[in-house]
Amino acid sequence: MLVKFLGVLDLVAAAWMILAQNNIVSIRIGLVVFAYLLLKGYIFRDNWISYIDFIVGIYALFLMFGTSSMLLSYLFAIYLVQKAIYSIFW
Repeated sequence: MLVKFLGVLDLVAAAWMILAQNNIVSIRIGLVVFAYLLLKGYIFRDNWISYIDFIVGIYALFLMFGTSSMLLSYLFAIYLVQKAIYSIFW
């Protein structure tokens, strides 16, 4: 059940990343996404995939302040979506 919930949160983070790249959402939601990804990366640090979550969280911080790359935003969003789909349906 926790894995499915984390998958849904990954989908929310991916959606925020796409919307933030296009300047559609606020920074407040970005702070939650940033904290979620960093916390998840820290808690599950035994798994190397969680280091990628940590990196995506740091990138979310850059994205909030306008220092971002469209390519990285979409790549990280695709990463989060595929991870979310795997978490929800596995």
